[in-house]
Amino acid sequence: MLAWREGNGSWVPPVDVYENDDSWTVTMELPGVILEELDINVSGDMLQVSGTKRLPEGGSTALRLEIPTGSFMRELHFTGGVDVPGVTASLAHGLLSVRLPKSSRIRVRIPLTPRGNGSVGST
Repeated sequence: MLAWREGNGSWVPPVDVYENDDSWTVTMELPGVILEELDINVSGDMLQVSGTKRLPEGGSTALRLEIPTGSFMRELHFTGGVDVPGVTASLAHGLLSVRLPKSSRIRVRIPLTPRGNGSVGST
């Protein structure tokens, strides 16, 4: 289960979230956001990404502004917890990718061994 909250920023970057047996992967569109303006925090079951996207510098007068700028914040909560020391993140070509390994307490694989003639319920 996944829960999220958009923060008090001036814009909300879109995210995709994928899950497999071992981890979640969050991909967030952050075109124009530089690494120094980005803050990523993970605590328990929560990923928080915040930062600022600034207007391009250059002395030109803006005639029309449709591309969002300013501060942003997204929080994503992952049921069961995250293995915080194993979290990795990268920023390339305007896409932030965060891999959050699942806590070992929710990655329990129960081995199944046949008993008797191998049919379910036999003794």
